[in-house]
Amino acid sequence: MCFYLLKEKYADNTAAVVTACCFRSREAYDDYLGSTTKSTLDQICKTKDLLREPAREQHLNPVAGFPLRSTDPHSGSASHAALAKIEYASAMRSKGIEFWKHVAKEVEENEKEGTYTYWFLADPEDENTLYSLERYRDEGYLWDVHVPSRAIQDNIKNQKHIRTGLVLRGFESVE
Repeated sequence: MCFYLLKEKYADNTAAVVTACCFRSREAYDDYLGSTTKSTLDQICKTKDLLREPAREQHLNPVAGFPLRSTDPHSGSASHAALAKIEYASAMRSKGIEFWKHVAKEVEENEKEGTYTYWFLADPEDENTLYSLERYRDEGYLWDVHVPSRAIQDNIKNQKHIRTGLVLRGFESVE
C-alpha cells in the first residue's frame, strides 16, 4: 500500500489535510478499513479536533503513470505535492488519458531525479473528470523543470481543445 499524507497551507495559517492511498486489491482496502492503522488515524483526528467537516472518501481508478518510484529518496521526509482536477468536454476524457500516458512515460524516463509520483486517476462517477497526484523533490522542480519540459508543453497544446477546466492545489507531503 502507498500512503501519502498531504498538507495544504492556506493564507490564514490553517491547513487542509488529504490522505491518498493506493491498494493492490479490494481485499487489501477492506483489510485497511478494519485495521488499527485506520482506527488510530480516525481517533487522532477526532481527539485533536482536526476535522471541520466529516471525512470524505473518493474512490478513483488508476489509468496512467506511477504511484511510487522505488528510488524515491524522500520516503519519510517532506516534498512538494500537487493534486489536480482536470475537467474534459463530454466524452473526451479517454482521449486525454491517452495523452497523459505518453507524458507519464516521458516523465518516468526523464525526470528520475525529481519526480517521485506521477499518477492519473479516473473518477468512476464522473466520466468527464480526471485527477492527478504528483510528488516532486520540491516546488521549484515542478515549476522550473517539469512544467517547461517538452512533454508537458506538447501536452498543453494537444489538450487545449478537449479540456474545460483545471484546478491545481499545492501540498507539502508529510509522510
